[in-house]
Amino acid sequence: LNQPAEFQIEYSTTSRATCKRCDTFIKKGSVRVAHRPLFRGKPGFKVYRHLQCAVFSEVTTHPSQIEGSDDLNDNDYELLEQRIEESQIEIQEEKKSLEPDELVPVTFQGEIRSPPKGLCASLLPFQVEGFSWMYHQEVHTSVRGGILADEMGMGKTVQTITTMLDNKPALQHCLPGTKYPPNITQQHKEKLNE
Repeated sequence: LNQPAEFQIEYSTTSRATCKRCDTFIKKGSVRVAHRPLFRGKPGFKVYRHLQCAVFSEVTTHPSQIEGSDDLNDNDYELLEQRIEESQIEIQEEKKSLEPDELVPVTFQGEIRSPPKGLCASLLPFQVEGFSWMYHQEVHTSVRGGILADEMGMGKTVQTITTMLDNKPALQHCLPGTKYPPNITQQHKEKLNE
C-alpha cells in the first residue's frame, strides 16, 4: 500500500497558520505538524499544530514514520522523538477507565429559593435548583456567574429570567419626568449640563 504519511512535519514558511490545539499563531521558522483529519470518511483540510501541541496516533512510534522528519535539525529531531513518547502517554491516560464516582450527578447544596414575586411561570423542581444555584453564584460567591448548560427545551431562559427578577437592583424612586436621579450630586449635575 502506497498511502501518504498520517502526519507531516516542517518548518513553518509563514506566520499565518493557527495551531488547532492552543489557537495561537505558529511563528515563521518554528516546527509545525500537519495532519489531515477525516471528514465524513475522507481526508479533510490540512490542519497545523505546534510540535508541543501535536498528539501523534498510537501507530506513530518513531520519527521516521512522519513525513519530513529527515529535514529537521538534530535538536528538533530529538524534540520530535520526545513528543511521540509523550503522545503515547497522553493516549494511554485518555483510555483509562473513569471512576464510577466521576459520573454521579452532584446536587446543589445551598439554599433552595422560592420563586420571586412577578414570575408568572411555574418552575419544575430542577429549574428551582438551577435558579437557586444561579442566584447563589451572583450573590454569595466571589466569582459571579457561571454556565447553565441544560439540554434544549429544559428552561434555561425561564431560569435566567427568574434569577434576574430575584436579584434585581434596588430601583431608584423618582417622580416621572424628572431630569436627574434623586441621589445625584451637584458636581454630576454640572457635568451633565455642560
